[in-house]
Amino acid sequence: MGPVALGFAWLALIASCKQKDSLVIVAVTADSMASDVTSLTLAVSGTTQVFALHSGLSDTAATFGLYVPSDVIGTVKVTATASRGTCLGYKGEGIATLMSAGVTTNPATQIMLRHADLCGADAGTDSGGTGVGGGGSGGTTGTGGIVGTGGTVGTGGTGGIVGTGGIVGTGGIVGSGGAGGRGGIVGTGGTPGTGGIVGTGGIVGTGGVVGTGGGGGARPGCGTTPPVGTPPSFACCQEYDHESNCANDTAVWSVAFSPDGTRLISGGGDGRVKVWSFDGSKLTATSQVFSVPGYGYAAFSPDGQHLAIGGYGTVGVYTVGTWAAGTALTIGDVAYGVAFAPDSQHVISVDPYNLYVHALGTAAAVATTGGQNNVSALAVSKTAVSGQLAVALPGYDATGDIYSYAAPSTLTGPSVLQVASSDSSEQLLSAAISPAGTLLALGDYYGRVWLSSYPTASATIPTTSALIVDSNLYQGVQGLAFSPNGSYLAAAADLTEDDAPGTVTIWSVAGKTLYAGYAATTYSPQSIAFSPNGNAIAVGEYDCGKILLCTN
Repeated sequence: MGPVALGFAWLALIASCKQKDSLVIVAVTADSMASDVTSLTLAVSGTTQVFALHSGLSDTAATFGLYVPSDVIGTVKVTATASRGTCLGYKGEGIATLMSAGVTTNPATQIMLRHADLCGADAGTDSGGTGVGGGGSGGTTGTGGIVGTGGTVGTGGTGGIVGTGGIVGTGGIVGSGGAGGRGGIVGTGGTPGTGGIVGTGGIVGTGGVVGTGGGGGARPGCGTTPPVGTPPSFACCQEYDHESNCANDTAVWSVAFSPDGTRLISGGGDGRVKVWSFDGSKLTATSQVFSVPGYGYAAFSPDGQHLAIGGYGTVGVYTVGTWAAGTALTIGDVAYGVAFAPDSQHVISVDPYNLYVHALGTAAAVATTGGQNNVSALAVSKTAVSGQLAVALPGYDATGDIYSYAAPSTLTGPSVLQVASSDSSEQLLSAAISPAGTLLALGDYYGRVWLSSYPTASATIPTTSALIVDSNLYQGVQGLAFSPNGSYLAAAADLTEDDAPGTVTIWSVAGKTLYAGYAATTYSPQSIAFSPNGNAIAVGEYDCGKILLCTN
């Protein structure tokens, strides 16, 4: 009998002592490089437990249990942090539902851990946004303390003593401005324009990747808006707050522009979806905020009349402008993605186990498929090819399930796409489909985007069809978006090998060549969207509830 089984036998013995508390069961997976993590911290609604890990974590789920007080009821966020005692670790989040006091959650909350900088400062808020310019690299942040060890489920441990936070860095040594190279990376932080060495070549006239720093007000590099169809060069980027309390470790899993380009929605792991107004250069928060238990996946209908928001057990549908709620669409679990069909009358959604098609105004699905497992995202084509839409479901098992949908209720498939990766822990994290509906893009855990035609010509995507976002094969490609004209593909990639938070890049699809890059993100990029005219990009970030907007 393995350690997890022993743990649950022990839990059964002590259940009588904890009858008023609820037990949240969590199944945690990571990658092969997590074999040396030494502790896992779980947190639910103010209750924290630290577990000692003797064999690290892997892509095989390890199960843990955390007791929470009886007054914790309803849908709650579960956060997980794995540490090896250094800044480089892992983070992830999931959702659990506690229907009443004293319950044990079933099924277990699934959490896939992602690379994270555990020493990154979660402090400070922005009321509007932070200007972005050049500057030195700031200084070295304190290490934050080492998380204490605690008993694993089944050992009776008390959870250990949480690290006290470590000693905050005093500012460190100002960076020299970063490396040169094709674009050159201006050092992050510092006073705008006073530090960093601008790249000697620049990426398509961008003059290098701009570093973060400076305050609000005038933003260096912000000039005229590029022509319609021309992607931003990342000379002008600004951060905004989706969630102002950085201590909540909020991820912005979803960003989307309205079809007329006047609104942006941001959806987060804090269970909120915010509506922003967009004037082509900046965002302004509106008073409209939806509270929906879930990850905040949301989408506008192509006709701009409806907004769909994925929750736990339902997908809510709202009328844009009045924000009146329509008939909620029933699903089986928490939504991992939502999208509209081109007719604006059907919603396609996915939870961890099923794919659904709903007609607006009807709670029950008109079509569904079962048997999904470890789904990480959803992408739906905007254009039918031979009468059918591509529906892509990337998975953590290095495959993508490709369904075909024909209105109003035919859902067939899947065709299974396997990527020709030699990495034993390969996982697909994101997906996008070109506006013409003929090209699929699947982002993976190792800094690659796998490209395949639709309808699919082969069951395996060869390595020659991969676009390399990170030549070190380290960054996970968490978000993908095609430009409206289909000529460009934008990628949101997480933590870099040198512990920088992540990068945002734009690629020419035809040549798989880099158009522009941005390496000055404050937090880890997770979601990404082009504006309808193609000359602005919004990026949702993980860890502090931030949105990055780049406009020229």
